Amino acid sequence: MRADDDVAWGSMNFHGLYEIGMSASEGASYDSRTKAFIVVKDFLNFFKLGIRNKVIPPSKFNFALCIGYFAPNLLTHVFEKEDAKIKWGGENVFSFSPSLRRTAETIYGLSSMSQYSDAEVQEKGERAQREVSELLERQLDATNFDASEDGIFEDVGGKKLWAGLHHSLFRHYEMHG
Repeated sequence: MRADDDVAWGSMNFHGLYEIGMSASEGASYDSRTKAFIVVKDFLNFFKLGIRNKVIPPSKFNFALCIGYFAPNLLTHVFEKEDAKIKWGGENVFSFSPSLRRTAETIYGLSSMSQYSDAEVQEKGERAQREVSELLERQLDATNFDASEDGIFEDVGGKKLWAGLHHSLFRHYEMHG
């Protein structure tokens, strides 16, 4: 849902599935391997930020279930606010109920809907995103995911899980475009 919010709320930050969709609407086309890489990299970025910002406890989170079981099916289509309403009966960042948006704001350290008034908080969130993005750029191999550096996956379930997700999404894009 954060990828949808990052586009819908004016930042025009196309990432993950939206990056793939944007390229197609502009007449460009990524091959299946590149599509899988873009989605996996975006999801890995989410987890790395979640761990860094102490939202996802690496020792207690079930990465195998999330990445190995749920992600291959859920990361093949966008998830919008309407989907959250259908699945959980609602989505409101201001409610006392759990909120995907509020969780994403904590993970990313920034709101997708408006700038934080606190410049220090804004800078901290932007710096964290920049540092994680640069780390992923250095350690992931877009042309051969299996050749990516092992260390980037240590705190997020291990390379085997992420390589499996990449292969699963690659097969999906080979079959469905």
